[in-house]
Amino acid sequence: MADNLEQKKKRFRGKLKNRSLEYNRYGRYLVKDFDFKTLILRFLGQCGDIILMLLPMWLWLILFLLAASGLIKIELFYASTFVIGILILLFVVIGNTYLSVLFRGQSFGKLALRMKVVDEDNGELDRNTIIIREAVGKEIPLILLYIFFGVLGVLGFLCLNGLVVLIDRKHRSIIDILLKTKVVVLSEKGRKPVEEKVKEQTIEVPKTENKIDLHIVSSFSHDGEYGVEDLFQKAQKAGLQTVSICDHNSVKANLIAKRAAPLYNINYVPGINIDCNYNGKHVRLLGYYINSNDQRFATIEYENLAKEKAVSMRRIQLFEEFTGIMINSDNLVKHSRFQVISPALIARYVLTNVENRNEKILQPYLKGNKRDQPIKHFVQDFFAEGKPAYVPIVHPTLKDMIAAIKAAGGVCVLAHPMYSFHKDIGLIEEVIKENRDGLSGIEVFNPRHTLADEKQLLELAKKYHLDITAGSEYHGENKKTFALGQTTCPVDVEVVIQNFVDKYKTHSA
Repeated sequence: MADNLEQKKKRFRGKLKNRSLEYNRYGRYLVKDFDFKTLILRFLGQCGDIILMLLPMWLWLILFLLAASGLIKIELFYASTFVIGILILLFVVIGNTYLSVLFRGQSFGKLALRMKVVDEDNGELDRNTIIIREAVGKEIPLILLYIFFGVLGVLGFLCLNGLVVLIDRKHRSIIDILLKTKVVVLSEKGRKPVEEKVKEQTIEVPKTENKIDLHIVSSFSHDGEYGVEDLFQKAQKAGLQTVSICDHNSVKANLIAKRAAPLYNINYVPGINIDCNYNGKHVRLLGYYINSNDQRFATIEYENLAKEKAVSMRRIQLFEEFTGIMINSDNLVKHSRFQVISPALIARYVLTNVENRNEKILQPYLKGNKRDQPIKHFVQDFFAEGKPAYVPIVHPTLKDMIAAIKAAGGVCVLAHPMYSFHKDIGLIEEVIKENRDGLSGIEVFNPRHTLADEKQLLELAKKYHLDITAGSEYHGENKKTFALGQTTCPVDVEVVIQNFVDKYKTHSA
């Protein structure tokens, strides 16, 4: 008998563990935040929790009716009242807390209505956070208020909490705001078959007011979509007069662009975008007016490709281990001209593979709230720093790459610094100070920057007499954020960018 009971407990614990793993693996991507339409669920869930707390009270009421009707002795009723009082205290203090710990954020009411308490990233809470939330946010205040103010105190607390939930943008209670937690609705979408595929979208190249775009990416980069000739055709249609192709760690586009530019009546500035390391941070350095025949750039490209290939296999391995979705790496390599399997390439392969359409973890990208930009969200969720399939790459130092560009006759510009340095203006200033002899400018105008970012960078450029550049970072149709020619530079300020172009045009190309 004891062995059977122990086996049942073991099976139950196993089910709870699998339930938790399934949520972290799939469910967290499918949850929904509350809105005004679904707040009724929150209210009903709260009522469910209160019903559980007061469950012994219903037993007391039944005994009272039995005693009043003479079916049981009044002495038995008085004796049971003491026991029921203890039970009420235990249910108030322990009941929902025990269930919340057992089911990782789901009390009685939340279990019944498929709700869950999670952290800001929809992840499950640890045991201590759950206990603190239930005790400090509900049980202790209710007990103390009842002791000192009676029922009115309890009702007042519940009304105040309800008002905070209504007012807060994320509909959080007081304790949720303090602990940075929230209540979400568990979705059923992941259980339904998905018939849709990721659809490729095309965007017409609009006419742009800007005439200079000094940050364009070609298919010589692993994430660039168009060849050099196609980019010049699009640049001509967009009305651009000066462009620069800055591929990731490659100068090959410059050799073609130099010949193509006169055919389209466009001024061309040779460029490169080099991945660098600054004190552990991944940053990018733009090099302009470089000598594209310099052997240093061939070495940079070769070494970077070797690192990317090694990382590609590890990236796939981690993704497979986390999701359980298998990837045919040989097939992916065939579709990569550099034999580099980038996160975006994995995303397209996985999301367009019909065999994966019913995978729960993919539902947000196929039918859920991330389907508007599935590739972008997929890459951020699985391959960004700190995510399950992130693999770091050791890049050359910023100082060494500045020296390489300078040695090749080029001009060094820090690419989208507010994005690379996570808006740490002090750190950007530190970089500028350390590299004043080699760093000529900063890319102020870029779609990754806000107006506030641009204002701070303009002040830095003025303070340290740095050149200012602007680039759209156009990669092709798959990255909607970056449109050709849309550099965010005001038209009346573009004369400053033209000054940069004119200032160095006599440099070797």
